[in-house]
Amino acid sequence: MKKIIFCLGFIAISLTSCSSDSDSSDGGSDGALVKKIVYTSITDEYSETVNYTYNGNKLVKGVYDYGAEEIYTYDGNLITKIELIEDGEVTYTETFTYDGSGRLLTYLVEEGPFTESETFTYNANGTVTCSGSSGLSTYTFENNELKQIARTTGEVYEYTYDGKNSPFRNVTGYDKIAHVAHGDHEFFGRNQNISTIQETTGDVAYMTNTMTYNANNYPLTVNSTAIFVGDGTYNATMQYTYY
Repeated sequence: MKKIIFCLGFIAISLTSCSSDSDSSDGGSDGALVKKIVYTSITDEYSETVNYTYNGNKLVKGVYDYGAEEIYTYDGNLITKIELIEDGEVTYTETFTYDGSGRLLTYLVEEGPFTESETFTYNANGTVTCSGSSGLSTYTFENNELKQIARTTGEVYEYTYDGKNSPFRNVTGYDKIAHVAHGDHEFFGRNQNISTIQETTGDVAYMTNTMTYNANNYPLTVNSTAIFVGDGTYNATMQYTYY
């Protein structure tokens, strides 16, 4: 497996992501919602398109070009389940539970016989402890975004952002599950886009994203380079269309 796993891995397009204990942002002033994403792995010569539909600002469904559907379930304004349906069968499920303050408590992944879970503890100093099968990680937040992940195995990952709008900034409930799951390339924070991820203990520029934007500072394209120890460099692109 080439992806670096902080707590869990995910499928190639990771459009869900641990939450902080900060309140939600009010979102972008223009109310833009992402309509379509085209993901292309240049290294693996693979491309995938997903089109999204909404009920207001709640994400209802994503439809992939190969026919799969990604169905979102809400409880109030919180996303509680995401199901991937292929050929009429649920093949992948993510389940989220929250505390009374709307903070993410548990994250469960089910894919056939495979089951994996994460538990989140909110510390007095503002950090969040993530406990999963890969061990413990401490998440540090700054300006409402994930700033650092420190693993008990010694690795430390530092995040920087572009100061622009994430494509999912206005999607109800998205900020609560941001940074839960990580794929081969990471693109989105809670409200902004990830510019770099530096593995500081090994001095590795694990992830670098270069973006272009529309007039409202939402990304139109991303060129992403990921470096995986022992597996080399991987390149991918993302293209966005908005309502």
